[in-house]
Amino acid sequence: MDEEIKDKPLEHSYDGIQEYDNPLPPWWKNLFWATLIFSIGYCAYYLTGWGPTVPESLEVELAKVQTEQDALAKMVPVETEDSSIKLVKASLDPMRVEAGKQAFAAKCAACHSAGGEGLIGPNLTDGYWIHGGSLEEIYKVIVSGVLDKGMIAWKGVMSDDDIVSVVAYIRSIQDTNKPGKAPQGEPAKATDLEKL
Repeated sequence: MDEEIKDKPLEHSYDGIQEYDNPLPPWWKNLFWATLIFSIGYCAYYLTGWGPTVPESLEVELAKVQTEQDALAKMVPVETEDSSIKLVKASLDPMRVEAGKQAFAAKCAACHSAGGEGLIGPNLTDGYWIHGGSLEEIYKVIVSGVLDKGMIAWKGVMSDDDIVSVVAYIRSIQDTNKPGKAPQGEPAKATDLEKL
């Protein structure tokens, strides 16, 4: 009997074209009903307040990232005398400074400008620092990032050698006062060279 219904043309025609009475396949109907039921449940969950809102979900994810960055920051040995001396020696080595300039141009210039004058990120040439201007503080900011300001953690993205070179380059442009973004933060207390 189903065969007879499928092959039976409908009584009406459009521009001389007749349609057959072919019902939709059962899988299509089932998919339609499943989608409809899912959408009702989805709307009930998210629009009536049962589920998390988008800002709440964002806060949870940002808290996870901040926890990971805090754990990473604790793993970075930047406070030892050896690392301080390593950073100071790198900042006095012209080859390291040049290597840092190239790494800075490739990774940092998008936010800090090619010469460090600041775009999205702060001006690195004016002697004012939001998170401290010592070599160790600059190193720590590069390694750990600043999540609330949009700066990613570069540990794992750049090698430690490249990070040290970038710190050396930043030290070389410190206090050059290139015109750019207005000063932010506090004046740096540069005492790194006294450690040698």
